[in-house]
Amino acid sequence: MRQWDYDSLDAITRGEVDLGFTGRETHPRSRELLKLMPWFIDYEILFSDRPCVYLREDHPALQETWDLDTFLRYPHISIYWERSDTWALDEVLREMGRERNIAMSLPGFEQSMFMAAQPGHSYIATAPHYCHHYNQLHQRKLIALPIPVDEAQAEKLTVPFTLIWHKRNSHNPKILWLRETIKALYGSPLS
Repeated sequence: MRQWDYDSLDAITRGEVDLGFTGRETHPRSRELLKLMPWFIDYEILFSDRPCVYLREDHPALQETWDLDTFLRYPHISIYWERSDTWALDEVLREMGRERNIAMSLPGFEQSMFMAAQPGHSYIATAPHYCHHYNQLHQRKLIALPIPVDEAQAEKLTVPFTLIWHKRNSHNPKILWLRETIKALYGSPLS
């Protein structure tokens, strides 16, 4: 097992990795769209999620009206993903003539949650809604708020979390078993 990175799809293609699990973007101009996957890659969406904003429970933004101006007024913790620290959110904001101040980039959501929970700063993190469970599990005192954009823009931020494999493994019993096992885990409710 290893973390998804920029070369993971190539590793699946080369046969170095049997199965991948990653989030893909749905923004129409994203280079991470599922429909842009090579023809020899199969995939299955396990679930879709929308990102939300995570703030410390004493964050100064919570004393203000939660709107786009408030969201953009504070520095952001971003995730460095697929060799970029911007993603569909930044494209949506560009369409609106706005941008966020990325003050820090980290390699994963866990690190961004950890940093967002630290006292004495005004950073905010944006991560999938499922991270709410992770924060509760680790007793991080973070408040989750929606990204303050309209529904049409929010829809462009939906992330399908997807199992990905090479077509040559479509009938491999080992891969079939692993896919079914992972699907069963994601079908179980989070406690």
